[in-house]
Amino acid sequence: MDQVSTGQRVKVLRTKAGLSVEDLAQLVGLSPHTIYRIEGATPAPRTPLTSTLIALATALGSRVGWLATGEGLEPSIEDVLAAVAKARQAKASEHGRQADEGGHS
Repeated sequence: MDQVSTGQRVKVLRTKAGLSVEDLAQLVGLSPHTIYRIEGATPAPRTPLTSTLIALATALGSRVGWLATGEGLEPSIEDVLAAVAKARQAKASEHGRQADEGGHS
């Protein structure tokens, strides 16, 4: 049985990707405080909702099952970096669309 928590797995992948808590929070649309709570850096670690797990797994190049339970293979550094690059690109595109929409209102 895996003794590592979901939050610890999130932190491992975030660190592999070279992301700060703030960077990851921005990529997945959460507050840094929420990431800290998930990672267990606050007195009451929080088990993420399924939607949050999906967003974190997608941004960090992981399968939801591995992130939640530790079952299966940990994603490679290449998978993590590729997923982060893709998430950053999607976030930049989203900001560009919002700026375009704001300029035409």
